[in-house]
Amino acid sequence: MEHHIVSKKQAAELPKTLLPREVERISEEQSFMEIITYEDAITKEQCAKLIAYVPEVDKVHIFQADEQEHMWVFELILKLNSNANDHVFTFDIDHISGVMVMVYEEGDDLELTSSIGPGVLGNRKLTTYAPLSDSEGGDLKITSAPDDVVYDVGSVAIFPAFMPHRVTKVTKGRKYVLWAWVGGKRRFK
Repeated sequence: MEHHIVSKKQAAELPKTLLPREVERISEEQSFMEIITYEDAITKEQCAKLIAYVPEVDKVHIFQADEQEHMWVFELILKLNSNANDHVFTFDIDHISGVMVMVYEEGDDLELTSSIGPGVLGNRKLTTYAPLSDSEGGDLKITSAPDDVVYDVGSVAIFPAFMPHRVTKVTKGRKYVLWAWVGGKRRFK
């Protein structure tokens, strides 16, 4: 299992360059188990803007592609996922299947899950996770990744939708997370 980190400078140059350590071409058998992390891909101002979209009484805000004020979110998700897919995963992707900001309050967590399932969930190929705020707990843990990987505010992690993952319990504060999914016409086989 490889975990590649892309610096802010490298991310600014997308899609011309990809990864630090110039990823050696990964064999087809391994490329589907990668995690790509873009450091500082979302600015502090953008994090605050995304958090502000969530009404105080709700725990989630789902973005609609036809709302002009949200287009920058979809463009960012598409840019990062397309780059990761072109250079590492090579999945058949053709659309963003969902974008939302989720709020994890003290005591909240996400039990072990994957991002694929029946119906339209079956077409998801890549999962995107981006912490927008700090808290104690509320950390992404991907089953096959080292347990000590921490995703800083503004970083973006992209991994195959079938990989089991969870979010640890928030023990102090409130954690805002941007989740997104990119899909394709055909299901994984």
